[in-house]
Amino acid sequence: MASLVAFSCTSGEPERVLPTSGTSASSDASVPDDGSADGRARPINPTLAAPEVTALVPADAPVGGPEVVVSVEGTGFYKESFVELDGTALPTSYETAARLTAAIPASALKKATTLKVTVNTPSATSGAGRSNAVTFAVLNPTPTLTALSPSNTVAVTSTSGSGVSLIVSGSGFSEAAIVQFGNLAITPTLVAADSVRATVPLTALTTAGSVPVTVTNPAPGGGISSSIAFTVTNPNVTLTKCSPTSIVVGASATTLTIEGAGFVTGSKASFNGKEVTTTYGSSTKLTASVPSTMLATTGAFPVSVTNPAPGGGVSAPITVSVVNPSPSVSSLSPSSATAAATATPITVTGAGFVSSSRIRFDGTEATTTYVSSTQLKATLSAAQLATAKTISVSVLTAAPGGGTSNSQSFSVGNPAPVWGSLAPSSAIVGALDTTITVTGSNFVSTSVVQADTADLSTTYKSATELSAKLPSSKLVTAGTISVRVRTPSPGGGTSSSGTFTITATTSPCSSTGIDYPLVSASSVTVPLSFVYGPLTPFKSTDAATTTYTCPLSSLDTNAEAQKFGFAVVQNATTSPMYLSAEGVCSDIDDDAFMVFYRNTKTIPASDTDLKNCSGYVAEGSGGSGGRTSSINTGSSRYCPGLTVANGGAIKLDACEALVIVMQPYYYPSFPSPTSMKVTLSKP
Repeated sequence: MASLVAFSCTSGEPERVLPTSGTSASSDASVPDDGSADGRARPINPTLAAPEVTALVPADAPVGGPEVVVSVEGTGFYKESFVELDGTALPTSYETAARLTAAIPASALKKATTLKVTVNTPSATSGAGRSNAVTFAVLNPTPTLTALSPSNTVAVTSTSGSGVSLIVSGSGFSEAAIVQFGNLAITPTLVAADSVRATVPLTALTTAGSVPVTVTNPAPGGGISSSIAFTVTNPNVTLTKCSPTSIVVGASATTLTIEGAGFVTGSKASFNGKEVTTTYGSSTKLTASVPSTMLATTGAFPVSVTNPAPGGGVSAPITVSVVNPSPSVSSLSPSSATAAATATPITVTGAGFVSSSRIRFDGTEATTTYVSSTQLKATLSAAQLATAKTISVSVLTAAPGGGTSNSQSFSVGNPAPVWGSLAPSSAIVGALDTTITVTGSNFVSTSVVQADTADLSTTYKSATELSAKLPSSKLVTAGTISVRVRTPSPGGGTSSSGTFTITATTSPCSSTGIDYPLVSASSVTVPLSFVYGPLTPFKSTDAATTTYTCPLSSLDTNAEAQKFGFAVVQNATTSPMYLSAEGVCSDIDDDAFMVFYRNTKTIPASDTDLKNCSGYVAEGSGGSGGRTSSINTGSSRYCPGLTVANGGAIKLDACEALVIVMQPYYYPSFPSPTSMKVTLSKP
């Protein structure tokens, strides 16, 4: 500011007066001083007024500025008066009795402060003394901000640490400047003339947002700069785990625990792209409530977390599966049916059923009706119920989740057999194996006829008829046999019974046409009467090693007729027996053929009949019936025989008859046995 200059009538320049060095108004001997109550020297001469300062122009200057000339206005100024700055005399120019000018040096403006300005009139001149004091302010500038470094940081999750170093750049910063970070005042340190460093505590960086940063210079002067925004951003968010990883479809509202990093109080979880209620736990854990309406269908659904701006963003998703429950089966209704039943609906009761669940019968899916999560229905076809068996019933639910349940057994049982009648219902003691027919109902292919609880060899004819063989071993004693039908499990059972009667008789076999009925294990010697019959004679070949089989084939139609003898023999017992027969020979050369005709009492009457023997031909050692032992006491090379000892005995059933024909060898030089021994023996 320019200095004010006063003009007088006698001079064009103001007169500048400097006080005597080391002299003040109170020490001037020429100005008596009797003391002052207000700091001003009271003049000795009461006619003189004391100096008084009423204004300074200018009354302030910026800190660090150049020398400032001030105009001191007031009253009682004299040419000897001079201006003091905090008690130090300044070079002063007298303008008028009401104005002085003085220069405040730049050295007094180096820092903001309030300086006292007074006017002093030396007492040696007038005795006026020192004026009242007025203030001159050295003003701080209003600061200006141009930049922040850094201008942002990620919100912290822990307040342990030294804080963030913030460089504030601009101009006009005073030594006492304060950095204002939002509502937080921070005393900075000076970095350079145009920048300060402020350490922002971590407690001020926990919440994302825009924080205004200003610099305030204190009074005098000073003021608040315009603001620059410092941004506290939310962190990026990452997910590492979500539990549970799967939820059963149709579940009630389910809480997910989400783990990761960078969570903030404003983090929001989304399930399948829709935001759900989220609760902040910590920077590494959230919980999210998924409503039941989002769990109504199966699938693999993404779970993500979004941090709001500033910063923030959406995490990469983690998949949570909504799956079908695992089914289980607890019961079947009904749980059984009878074989050959018509199609039968069944209800499967259990847990974890869904609309896509399917009942399986022995692993084959059936058309299934969904009733509820605990009940399904399906029908067993007539074909599945045709035979007795056990059917495994389970439930299959498709993925995701699901699986195959445990199984329950459905029993297809055989029907209980029902007795009807028995034919024949009797036999005589000693009868042969007898076929019986049982009629009734509910017979199946596995049903068997029983005789006194013993299973018989049974033939299935139909659901109403069975046949079985009653062995002769059960017909040896007079009495009764209880006959019933047994059908095995599943199901089945035993029918009521009928009675088969075995009747005793003194003559169980017909003896008509029989020469020798053998009624027990015994022997009989049969004398033979040889006759010439109407048969064309036959003979063996000359070869000694010829094996004779039945029917005989070596017929000599040119030879003379030969004699033959025969006997009709019967097993007259009630049990099967073995028959042995051999010639009674008296000479080593006795020779003959012995041929057997079973189940007949008729003597062969023609060549054709003679050939139709029953598969047995007995001859001496040179033929097929050669034996290792003989009833004869003497040696006999060719004596015929068919005995148990040589494995050639014939098994005869009870009452069975046969015809034994013996024919002498063709050559007359070889005599023939005249009798044979026939023996019955038990098997």
